[in-house]
Amino acid sequence: MSLTRETVIMSNVRSSDEGPLPPYVTAKEAWWQPGVAGPSRARAVWVHLDRLFPDDPELRRQVVVDGLDLNRRARGLLARWWRGSRGQWLGEVTYTMHFIDGRENTLLWRDQLVPAFALTPRADNRPLQD
Repeated sequence: MSLTRETVIMSNVRSSDEGPLPPYVTAKEAWWQPGVAGPSRARAVWVHLDRLFPDDPELRRQVVVDGLDLNRRARGLLARWWRGSRGQWLGEVTYTMHFIDGRENTLLWRDQLVPAFALTPRADNRPLQD
């Protein structure tokens, strides 16, 4: 069988008959199920920034008073799941990040790949920027 560009691309998208979900997902967490595509089907999620951006053990920890706040959860919208070449699940997520100094403006990151271990369902349904 020869692989075309379409079969390679589609092999990365989760289908309903594809093997098991990530092992730490329970059956009641239906937000992991396939078929999530487009903004109208987006699922509300938390992006755990401390998991996404862990501290570098080689660097001395310091606080940057006007830097991005990497210690909190960020509101996000999960558009779809992608499968990595090593078997990991990646969510395509749009999310906001705040600055640690408390300023009102935020950064909006669109269509970013986020590892599944850094995402959890969000029930508040509040908009990304409020």
